[in-house]
Amino acid sequence: MVLGASHIFRRIDTDFVNVTPIAQFLGLPPPDADALPAAVVVSRGDALVCGTWVDLAAARALVRDEPLVRTFLSDALH
Repeated sequence: MVLGASHIFRRIDTDFVNVTPIAQFLGLPPPDADALPAAVVVSRGDALVCGTWVDLAAARALVRDEPLVRTFLSDALH
């Protein structure tokens, strides 16, 4: 999915979401991986996948049902 000029990614198999570009687009502070349960920081590889990846519940809590990403973070995404 594209949000502004950024691509946002969610792994369907694990429901992990790269929250870094979402936070940047929404003007939120960068996610603190130490404060998020089971967060994984990807710092190597393609720039599209670099960032802080969290589980779906943590991603939803971080953006608090922001309408722009509601479908992307929904259980109905296939």
